[in-house]
Amino acid sequence: MKDKDNTIKLARDFRKVAGKYAQYKWTEGYDEDNYSLLDIFNLEASLEVCSRGPADYYYETALDLFSQTLGRYHQETLGLVREIIDYHVNNVRRMMFERSMVTAVILMLPLMLMSRGLFPSVPERLIALYGCCICLFLYSKVEEKLMCLIERHHYQRIYKNK
Repeated sequence: MKDKDNTIKLARDFRKVAGKYAQYKWTEGYDEDNYSLLDIFNLEASLEVCSRGPADYYYETALDLFSQTLGRYHQETLGLVREIIDYHVNNVRRMMFERSMVTAVILMLPLMLMSRGLFPSVPERLIALYGCCICLFLYSKVEEKLMCLIERHHYQRIYKNK
């Protein structure tokens, strides 16, 4: 009984450490890896950036300990699985946000030049720019939601089989 309590306490400690690493990755970023602007802009590379981190080791260890001591379908084990999936989805959400910001910055100059050449009056130019910005924003949100949905589905399938 005492070993089981110690194992559960150890698993909770691993979960806390993983949560701190996950929070750091969400707020501070990826200083340990030095990713370039092209890595953020390239969708495949940006998703690769999201895939592994120090929090993954602690989350997986805590999940193994919870599964062994409490069982696969215990409430705390299932809560940890949801936390791990949310961690991965939040990483994708952050990278997609960074990617859309970089895309918006890169596209603003050509949009401004094109609107200046195509529309002679200022109100038409502003309407065209606002329309393009709204379309870009909507596209980036749809892309972000789709990528988060794919990531969530992927990790749900992984942890369903564990």
